[in-house]
This record gives sequence, C-alpha cells and structure tokens, in this order.
Amino acid sequence: MLLPTLIALAMTPSTTPTVDVVLAKPSRRQLDWHKLEYYGFVHFGPNTFTDKEWGEGKEDPNLFNPTALDCRQWVKTFKDAGMKQVIITAKHHDGFCLWPSAYSTHTVAQSKWRDGKGDVLMELRKACNEYGLKMGVYLSPWDRNHPKYGTPEYNQVFANMLKEVLTKYGPIYEVWFDGANGEGPNGKKQVYDWELFNSTVRKYAPKAVIFGDGGPDVRWVGNEQGFAPETCWATIPAKRYVPGTPLSNELGEGSKHGDQWTPAECDVSIRPGWFYHADQDARVKSPAQLMDLYERSVGHNASFLLNVPPDRRGLIHENDVKALMGFKKLRDATYGKGAKSSSTELNFDKPKVIDRVVVQEKISEGQRVEAFRVLAKIDGVWKEFAKGTTIGAKRILRVPATKVSSLKVEVTESQAPAMISSLAASSAEQDALLDTPEQHDKRMAWFREARFGMFIHWGLYAVPGGVWNGKEVPGASEGIMNSAKIKVSDYEPLIKQFNPVKYDPKKWVQIAKDAGMKYIVITSKHHEGFGLWPSKQGDWNIASTPYQKDLLKPLAAACKEAGIKLCFYHSIMDWHHPDYLPRREWDPRPELKPDFERYVKYMKAQLKELLTNYGDIGIIWFDGEWESTWTHERGKDLYHYVRSLQPNIIINNRVDTARAGMNGFNTRDDAVGDYGTPEQTIPANGLPGQDWESCMTMNDTWGFSSHDHSWKSAQKLVQNLIDCASKGGNYLLNVGPTPEGEIPAPSVERLAAVGAWLKQNGESIYGSQAGPFPRAVSWGRVTAKPGRLYLHVFDPGSTPEIELPGLKGKILSVRGLNGGPVAQWREADGSVFVSVPHAVSTMPEVLELRYEGKLTVEIPVPRQNPDGSLELRARDAKVNGNSAGYEQAKDCIGFWTD
Repeated sequence: MLLPTLIALAMTPSTTPTVDVVLAKPSRRQLDWHKLEYYGFVHFGPNTFTDKEWGEGKEDPNLFNPTALDCRQWVKTFKDAGMKQVIITAKHHDGFCLWPSAYSTHTVAQSKWRDGKGDVLMELRKACNEYGLKMGVYLSPWDRNHPKYGTPEYNQVFANMLKEVLTKYGPIYEVWFDGANGEGPNGKKQVYDWELFNSTVRKYAPKAVIFGDGGPDVRWVGNEQGFAPETCWATIPAKRYVPGTPLSNELGEGSKHGDQWTPAECDVSIRPGWFYHADQDARVKSPAQLMDLYERSVGHNASFLLNVPPDRRGLIHENDVKALMGFKKLRDATYGKGAKSSSTELNFDKPKVIDRVVVQEKISEGQRVEAFRVLAKIDGVWKEFAKGTTIGAKRILRVPATKVSSLKVEVTESQAPAMISSLAASSAEQDALLDTPEQHDKRMAWFREARFGMFIHWGLYAVPGGVWNGKEVPGASEGIMNSAKIKVSDYEPLIKQFNPVKYDPKKWVQIAKDAGMKYIVITSKHHEGFGLWPSKQGDWNIASTPYQKDLLKPLAAACKEAGIKLCFYHSIMDWHHPDYLPRREWDPRPELKPDFERYVKYMKAQLKELLTNYGDIGIIWFDGEWESTWTHERGKDLYHYVRSLQPNIIINNRVDTARAGMNGFNTRDDAVGDYGTPEQTIPANGLPGQDWESCMTMNDTWGFSSHDHSWKSAQKLVQNLIDCASKGGNYLLNVGPTPEGEIPAPSVERLAAVGAWLKQNGESIYGSQAGPFPRAVSWGRVTAKPGRLYLHVFDPGSTPEIELPGLKGKILSVRGLNGGPVAQWREADGSVFVSVPHAVSTMPEVLELRYEGKLTVEIPVPRQNPDGSLELRARDAKVNGNSAGYEQAKDCIGFWTD
C-alpha cells in the first residue's frame, strides 16, 4: 500500500505495463544529492592570474597570490544565493594543488601567498562549516606538472592525493572527476586506474557521490551550457560509457532501459570562461538567463552546477554577486508563493493566474513516467494545458500566463505504475508596467492607424558621406567609422566640420506630411555616439559643432504644429564612449579603463533628457543591442526605465536581445518590446496578433552618401507601403540628410509621388488591417477594414483580371476607390475573379470590395499548368525557423542564419 502522499495512477489499457519491470533506483547518497538541486562550482588557481583556461604546469607558483582571499565571502554569497553546496577545483590540469600536498611540489606551499603557509581548502572547509554548506572537490587526474605522470606510479600518487583531501578536509559530498587526459611534462599520457580512484573515494568519503562522464553516481549532461533536454532519464546502461566517452551526445537524455541510476548534472559558468578574466566583467549572465538555465536543468530532472570564479583578489566579483542575488530574487518571486499538492490534482480557493507547473515523481522507487499531460480547469471547463515526456525528480513546465481554478496530471505512458509525489503551480512576479490587453491596444492605437513614417539618419557621418581618405567606402555610410576602421582620435575632427546651416525643420516636417507620413523617427544618437541635442552628458554632441544649436527642439515644435508624432532612435551601441564595451579591435584604447555599468548610467541620463525636454514622444527606437554586453535583463530594465518617464511611449523590440537578425521578430516569449522590426525586408505573409514595422532605405544606405545613386522608384515605394499594410505592419521609410541639413532631392521627389498616391488612396492604408489571405496574392496586395477589402493591383495596365483565391462570402460590389468605375466579378473554381478596369498609370490601382457578413478563405490546392507542371512559389511558402524569410527583391527564401 502506498503512502497517503503518493498516488499510483491508473493507466489506460494501451499504456499499462503488462509485465513487471525491474527499475534502477537511487542510493541513499544519490537521494541526498538530488535534494541539492542547485550549487556552486569554483574554478580558482594559477589560471586566474595568467588569463588562461588550461595551464601548462610550468607556471611559477608565485603567480598564485590572491591578496584578499576570503572563502567566507564566497560561501556566504553562495548561501545567500540559495545554493546548498560548493565544489572547488582543488587541482586542475596544470597540477597546481590548492592545499599543501605531500605528494607534489607544485602547490600553495611553494607560492608566496600567506608566506607559503596558506591552505585554500582548509579556509573553504571552515567557511562551509560556518554557513552550513556541503563541500565537494574537483580533482583532475591529468597533471601537466607532476614528473610521474605517464608512468604506472602516478595512479598511486593521485590516489594518495585523493586520500589527503578526503580525510583532511571532509566530510566531502561530491568528488568531481574530469575525464580530460593529455600529455604530461614527459610527453606521455596516463592510463588512469579508475577502479583505484573510485574505491579510494568510497573508502574515505562514503557519503560522496562520484561525478564522471558516465558516473558511477552522477553523469555529465553532455554539454557545458547548463541545460538538459526535455526528455531526461536518470538511468543509463552501466557499462556503455567510460571517462572521456565519445558517446557524450547520448548522455543528455540517458536511457529508460538503463540499469544504473546515474542522473545528469548540468555544468555552466556564469561568465564565458571557467576561470576569472577581467575582460569578462561585463559579460556575466543575467538573472533572467540564470533562471532560464535553472528551469531547463533542475526543471528537466537534472541538477544545476553554476561556476562562479573568484577574481585575482580572491573574491567573488561584484557583478557576479549582483547576478546571483538577482537570480535568487527571481526564483523566490516565481516559486516562493506557489500552491502545492501531494496528489495528482491541485485545486485553488479562487482562480489563480499561473505560468509554471511543477511535477515530481517518487524517485526512490525509480523513474517511471514516459509521457504525461496537465489539464487545467479554465472558466469551468477542463482543457489540456501542457504536456511533457519524462518527469523524474522535478519537471518544470513553462506555460502561458492563464487564470485557472484547478490542475491535474494525467500520465499517458509509463514503464511501471506511475508514482506522482507532488503537483505545484506558481507564477512569475507580475510586472507593474506590463499592460493589460486593453491598455496595450490603447497605447498602440495611433501606431496601428499611422502605417507610414519617416526615418531620418543624420549625424557626423553625413560629413564624409561614404568617402574616407579620398576612397569610397562600401557599405552603409552611417557606419563608416566601423567599416573603414576609423579610430576615435581620427573621427573626432568631424565634429568641427558639421555645420548644417541649411537645416529647416519645418520644411522637413512638411515634406513628411505631404508624403502622407504620420510620424518621424530621427537618430538622436547613432552608433558613432554623437548627439543631435546639447546634452549635459559630455561634449560629444551638437553643442561642440560650429552650429551649436539644438537640432531636436525646433523639430519637436514643427512636428507638434503639423500633427506629426515625433519619435527618437537611440543607439545602445556607442563606438565613441570610453566606457562602452566591447571595443573595436582596431581601436582598443588601452589607456582607458572602461566600465559598462557607468556607460549604462550615461545612456539613461541622455534618455532622460530626451524624454523630459521635448514633449510627448511616440516611440523610442533602440538599436545596436546585439553585442555581448547587452543582456535581456538590461533590456528589461531599460524598457521599464523609459516607460517610467513616459508611460504611454512605444518601445521597439531592439531594447531586448531576442531579435532574429534582419527578420526582426523576437525568438523568446519573455522578451520585452512592443513591436517587431524587420530591416530592409517585408515578411512574406501576415503575422496575426503581432505589431511590426519594416524599416527600409530609398537607396542602399541609411545615412547620406555622395556615391549611392541606387534609388528605388516611387512605384516600388508605394508597393512596399501597401505590402506592409496588407500584412498588418507599418512602413518606416528612410531619408539621409546632407551635412548642410537638406533632404536629398531624389528623396523629396519620390516622397512627393508617394504622397500624391496616398492623397487619392489613403483610405486603403491608414487604419487598415491585414487582408484575409494567408499568403500574398500574386497580382498585388489586399488590406481590410470592416465590411471592405481593398484590392491593390500593382500593374493594372497588364492585369485584366485578378483572382481572390478561396474567398467565400456575400460580395455586394467591387469598384474603383473614391467612386471609380464598377468592376465585374465572378465565382469559379472555388475562387472569386475580378475584372480590372483599364488604367494607364504605372502606380498601383485600388479596387474597393464591399461585402456583408463574414468572409472566409479556403485556399485551393495548387493547380497544374497546361503543360502539367506545378509551380510552387517562394512567396507562398510557410517558413519555419527564427530568421529565414521571404526576400521580396530576389523572390526567394533567404536569411538562412539558424
């Protein structure tokens, strides 16, 4: 009979095991290990002082000199972070021992640290005793220093070292064996005696689990990225894996047929490297990243071993501490107040919003569940809410935030009667600045109505205009500092050449208004770091130019007078600022001591000026978020900061780090930002429920270029605008003013032509929604409003009839927009065909289709051509993946980056 806190689930006949299954089960030491879940790894040694990851064994022991070593600070930090154990690299591959071993001459005793009397392991042991953390040790059998390495005698030497550590610094609860096996100082490799090593651990540390590639107690997960696959068994075949196994790709999932309980441990570093490197101080994983790894390690039936390397002082760096405490706060906020049941059903006193479901098995009886699903009672109805494969010690399911009144688990496949020990649910702390759907729609309303905006790229880069040292520089002119590899010292003189005496903001705004544009986005600061306003944050701005006057203040006034929304582009990246990281490799400026945190404060101070001195701003258009120093956590913080200054402002998705390149859309559900930003491309198909905006140039560059004359036609620009609107998006069309302050004449001419078309046909664009067709039609595009479809025929002079594929509904009339001629229409082959009135214009013609009731679209199966061929067009393809998409200019699927 089972304990009351356990449920033996009844299985359907198709899933009930028909024979008894002998399951591998964990030992007492393994069950104790499972309870740890999350603990710390410490990589510390000579590599800390040489900036290496793998030492050579020839390093002078005196290099090891942590002047402020404080193991109490380490352990207190780990305890405050919620860790329950710490594992230290007592000896790495270089052979240096962090204790005064009697079996080596390459130890702390040979260093000048503590006058040769120091003992890191003893200081750590005392700190663990004080704060109640378990202690583990990493010992690499590989030894690039020891003279006996590569000989039969070395195995006993290593066993003696093990005995020293296990008896002098115990109790030890985990012994971590690295399977690396390289050459020693004599050029020979060692044949390790694993039986001797394991038996030594069993004899002197009976409570310790032994970690190795294939166990015997704990196995490697097969990657050093900190996560386990969703299907993760705690069992493996006992004799299949050896240390250094080439079958590491199998270790993640394990095997349900395994005869040995050897659960997975997920190791990862909080920084890019395992040992401390000062140039990685700004590359510490964010709390959100750590939370994600925790939920994909502990939440996938594994443990989370997080490396936090002490710096050269012998302290956990402040940035690492901040990240750990932020992670602890996130974890507590998410899981600290959840509801829990010891049965397979969980009922709430009142409906509760949840976004996490946690399921656990009674693993002392083995791992049994192969597949399960979670049902939720939503508005009184049971619905499938989530599903998974294995459970094991803990399975965390991240689900859409949903208000539910009850949950229950149903096991759909199991190799023995399932024993669920716990079902819990919780939700991440709700963000006070996150809108309700109604609030979000209200904030986005003007953006959805506008559909067309002007992008302005203007800065010092307009002065060279794509030419440096007399040579045309390929690529975007606004990025000439980067593409021509211009050092800051060589770029700075441009500030004395920037004097836009012909700047007329009222004229600019009138050009935009006449073009039918509803908002303007101007580069307050591009990647070069130069500001178009007299910022109080330094002197790299308009105040230091011969012009001196604020460029944004009169533009804001002109926009307000004309009823145009003013928006600011602001680059996160800054090639000029001394604190920005990473540096360009061609301009390292080693004399400076960059501090990225200080840079972020500078950026926020500039944004505060922009958002408090220029009235209501429609959008903050961030960019330059793709470098390693910018993280999701920083993006989320910046999003909150901006909206705290102007709550109704719209912020694009480039504030965060989830954008899939030029595709422009987020790849993660937790990313902040109000809309997607495809660049120089328009999505192949509509994106229901997503706001987005395609930003595109009129020629091939964003900033002014004296040699870029590859202008798109006005007809093409109008087609792009229609294409965006037909898929529910906006079109942000760029101009690059000259250094004197004028919008180039070819841009003005084309904008005037677009404006003339919109004056006649704007009804079909402004406030329109995506058409009903899941794929773009071949003859043009379709936008929609209640009771109306707008059929945009791109080439009316050579298109006598158009097909509305699969359209079903009650059509009332079709005629030219604004009282144009009536068009005939007919139904045939499951589609509607419309005759296009004769037109002589090269611009798109718009037909207004009015209907009653509801329209539906049933896409017909592609028909063969008369010659028997079947045309499968790239624009009709359903594209999977995060970045691949339709390239309109090339009529192909492109952007293959993932």
